[in-house]
Amino acid sequence: MKLITKPINSADENICGATFSYSGVPTGVEVAIGSQNLTFSAFQDRNYASNISGVFALGNKVGNTTVQLDARTAINFSVYEVSGSKGLESDNTTVSVVLLQDATPLFTKSYSLREQDSSGAYVDTQETGTYSGGGFFITMPTRRQGSYVATFKSPATHNLECRIEIAVPASGAGSIVAMLKVDFPLEDKSAGFTTAELESLLPALKNHEGDKDFMYVDSEGNVTTGVGFLLRNEDAAAEYPFVDLDDNPATEEQKRAEWRLIASKYDKNIKHTADWYEDFTELYLQGDFIDTKLKALVVGDFAGLSRNFPGFGGFPSAARVAIHDMYYNLGASKLQQKFPSLMAAIARRDWSAAAVESHRTKIGEDRNDYVRDLFLIAASIQ
Repeated sequence: MKLITKPINSADENICGATFSYSGVPTGVEVAIGSQNLTFSAFQDRNYASNISGVFALGNKVGNTTVQLDARTAINFSVYEVSGSKGLESDNTTVSVVLLQDATPLFTKSYSLREQDSSGAYVDTQETGTYSGGGFFITMPTRRQGSYVATFKSPATHNLECRIEIAVPASGAGSIVAMLKVDFPLEDKSAGFTTAELESLLPALKNHEGDKDFMYVDSEGNVTTGVGFLLRNEDAAAEYPFVDLDDNPATEEQKRAEWRLIASKYDKNIKHTADWYEDFTELYLQGDFIDTKLKALVVGDFAGLSRNFPGFGGFPSAARVAIHDMYYNLGASKLQQKFPSLMAAIARRDWSAAAVESHRTKIGEDRNDYVRDLFLIAASIQ
C-alpha cells in the first residue's frame, strides 16, 4: 500500500490544499496517515497556518477516509460492501458520511445503495444523494459501481471543497483519492500584503511579540508598548493615546513621567519579563488602538520590504510572512548586517536554505520554528 501527498497551489496562491492518493493490495485492513501544511489559516481566529491531514483505511470490501482541516473541520466518508445470503440479488453497499466541527457532529447520513421494496425485491435506493447540513452541500453515491464518490462544499470556509473517491477491493487492488482545497480572495500581491497574509501574520505577531497595553522594557533595554511598539524616548510616549485607570485621556506629563519611571526600572543584570513592569504603571492603551496601530505598521512595512528585497511582490506568501516576522522583530539594518547568509538565500529564492539561516538566538524556539516552517512551505510549493 502506498500513500502519495501532493500540495495544491494556484499561481496566485489564493487557492491551496492537498490531494492524497492511497492505493495497493491490502492484507487485512491497512491504514495510512498523511498531512500537508497550507500557507494561510482557513479560520481567522487562528494565529498559525492551516494543516490538512488525512487518515485512510482499505481492506477487503471496506474503505474509510477522514480528511481534517486543522482541528476544526473533519469529513469522513466510508464504503462497505456486503455479501447477501441470497446471492448477487442481495449483495449490497453501504455508504456513510459524517461531518464534524470542533468535535460536534454537523451532519450524518448512512444508507444502503440497494433496498427492498414492498414485494421484498432488491431495488436501487430512493435516496437523492444530495443533501445540505452544517453549512455544507453534500453529494453521495446512489448506485453500486466500481468506485464511489462523495463531495463536500462550504462557501463559509473560504469556499472549502472536498472530493473523496473510494474503490473498495473485493479482491486485489483498491484505492482512495481525497482532495481538499480552500479558496482565498484573489488580490494583487505586488500592491501589498493580501488579506489572507494579514490574517496569518497579525495574530502571529501578537503571539510572538506579546500584546501589552502598558509600558515595559524589552530584552534590549528599550521602553516598549503594544505589540513591540518601540518608545525611543518620552516624546514618543507622549504621542500615544494612553488613558488612566478610569479611562480618562492621560496628560502629556503623565505619559512622560511614566516613560521615565519604567525606563528607570531597567536593570541589564536582571531579565525582567514584560509583565513585571505592569505593577509600576498607571496608564494603558485601549485594544482597538493597538490593533489599528499594528495593522498600520505592518501595511507600511511592505514598502520597505519591497526596497530591501527585490522581487518581494512575487515571493511565495509563506516566504513573505516569514521575512516580515524577522523584519518586524529585528529591523532592516540588523537583518541585513547580522544575517548575510539568509539575505543571500532570499536573493536567490532558495527557501530551503533560508529556513536553515533564519534561526535567531534571542527569541523563543517556537518563533524560530514558526519562521523555519514558513520558509519550508515556500520551498515545497515551487
